[in-house]
Amino acid sequence: MKKIFQIAICIFSITTSAFILNANINESIKLTDVVLYKNGLGFFQKSGNVTDNESFQITTKDSQINDILSSLYVIDLNKGKISSINYDINKNRIEDILIKLPKNNSLTEILKELQGAEVNIVSTEGDCSGIIIGLEPVTETFNNSTIMKDHKLIIIEKSDTIIPVLISSISSYKIMNKNLREDISKLLKHSLDSKYKHRKNINIATEGEGNRKIMLGYLLNVPIWKTTYRIILNNKNSKDNFIQGYAIAENTTEEDWTDVNISFVAGNPLSFIIDLAKPVYITRPIVPIPGLNFLNADWSKTLSTEVLTKSIKKSRNYARKPSPKRMDMAFEAGAPPSFKNEFDDMNSYISSSSGAETEKEKIGEMFAYAVKSPTSINSGESALIPIITEKINGNQIFYYDKSFSKNVTKAFVFNNDSKITFDAGPITFYQNNQCLGESMLNHVLLPNNMEILPYSIAESITIHPVVSSKRSDYIKGKIVNGLLTLTYTQFINTKWIITNKTNKESVLWLVQPSTRNFKLTKPVKLNAKIKDKYRFEIDLKPSQQTEFNVEEQRISFKKVSLINSTTTSLLTYSNKGFISEKDREFLKGLSTILKDKSKQQRIITDCTKQITAKSNEENRLRKNIKMLNNRGTAKEQKLRSKWIDRVADIEEEIMNVNNKIQEARYKVDLLEKEVSEKINKY
Repeated sequence: MKKIFQIAICIFSITTSAFILNANINESIKLTDVVLYKNGLGFFQKSGNVTDNESFQITTKDSQINDILSSLYVIDLNKGKISSINYDINKNRIEDILIKLPKNNSLTEILKELQGAEVNIVSTEGDCSGIIIGLEPVTETFNNSTIMKDHKLIIIEKSDTIIPVLISSISSYKIMNKNLREDISKLLKHSLDSKYKHRKNINIATEGEGNRKIMLGYLLNVPIWKTTYRIILNNKNSKDNFIQGYAIAENTTEEDWTDVNISFVAGNPLSFIIDLAKPVYITRPIVPIPGLNFLNADWSKTLSTEVLTKSIKKSRNYARKPSPKRMDMAFEAGAPPSFKNEFDDMNSYISSSSGAETEKEKIGEMFAYAVKSPTSINSGESALIPIITEKINGNQIFYYDKSFSKNVTKAFVFNNDSKITFDAGPITFYQNNQCLGESMLNHVLLPNNMEILPYSIAESITIHPVVSSKRSDYIKGKIVNGLLTLTYTQFINTKWIITNKTNKESVLWLVQPSTRNFKLTKPVKLNAKIKDKYRFEIDLKPSQQTEFNVEEQRISFKKVSLINSTTTSLLTYSNKGFISEKDREFLKGLSTILKDKSKQQRIITDCTKQITAKSNEENRLRKNIKMLNNRGTAKEQKLRSKWIDRVADIEEEIMNVNNKIQEARYKVDLLEKEVSEKINKY
């Protein structure tokens, strides 16, 4: 197991060229190990033997070539060397080869395509060599019909002698031109590869002597492995519960996994995709040939460097491929077992029939399950592989968390006191040969950790909250910087009315959200405090109703500005026992000053009303005087004179009242200054 994860990485040179031609491909390199991760990657290790300078091949999908190029390592374990690793950058780049492979009449048609090629011929008529001129049909007439009998290959020898050779007499040809042979090999390989859509071959060449062992490994983008569990509950002994864990593996690669060592790693190593397989070209500026300036070429009619760069970017897509999406986990329930035995017999069946033999190992921040027995999964198939069969410690309880369900649920408290890390996944619960329900382990459960797993609705327990709030009287008062700070307590009480309809004593774990900035005061004992929630453990008596009170409180404050307070409020506060004697005397003295201030403010208010009334009277009289003007009877003139005298009196009265207002305002200013000085000095 450790060998798989701790392999030393060899650094080698990868040559991006055409495939090795005429190589002796070794097919003995077999897949031996598969490690599946939770980040969408799989590690694949292969090994086998090579002899002398043999080559071998890896076949993969086009979409997976980048993962191989970024992760592949190859090691010769017997002092040999990895001479090259070649892969085809583009299978379709054969446009420069004008030879066409025939689909019918292969021999005669290919010889026509080889016109002008030098060949060596082995024939019953005698061996010869020369350059192919063409083909001549050999026919004969039978019953007035022309029948094709054979063909003559016409070649010209080095002596310039043209000779015909019957095709039927030729046993073998050899093309003398190396480039032509390579072109035909490319065409044949392209023809073969085109039958396999989106597939790439990577050829690895070795150098060495004799038989040697080769080991290689690489990463591929594969579906994440998923976990699914079954917990068999024991209602007699909380330590005799059983858990079965299965890993779901899916083989989406190009090859079968036959008798491989498979491991499942719980953890998320960082990963990314980088496009290493696609050729990247750098655009260079176009400049004139030195010494040709006298030609007076008009360079403005050619593309500039900037425009050329844009046109290349438009013709090639350098965008990063989207990362693979994480697959959703399945929530399928297994069928109930058909056991007819009691729990103990089922328990023995579970422990004896499971094939979960794995080595469990912590690797850094990850945890691996390495299956001991060889595993086989054909390409395009999936498998359910047992990885865990263990006794676990836990208790069955009733559980209520409104954020999870509006109903009370039956739950299993999973105490992981083992050294095993349990990966996230669905869980099916069984007891007494019956399926109880399903739950979900939503995250990795580490050793020495606990998880609550609700698996069914408990209709036998009902719960109802009654929420009330109140506040206490002021319990403290203190004067600082002209503010009277009054302290009081706020209470929030939640009364839970719980009814146990069963005839058994039960335990309920109650989850209640905590109120922000409030502190729990009742009950004193708490099962747990997790983030912003309280958890309480409540004993329920058979067939009875239980009231469970939860009280939260916080200290709150009210600030009173003394300079803006009334005399009545200050006198009220000065008579309270929660304020110190010194503060009470200060408030009494302050209230006396504020009483005088209030008196002067009332004078200002009364005088303002008088001025308003007198001004209204003056305006009325002036209108009457204006209506009489200087005309009218003696009586009217006498009345007009009386009104004029009254207007003069009103103006004098208004002036006197304004003087009172100014005097009162002056006193108010003095009193406010006295209050401010008194507050600042206190």
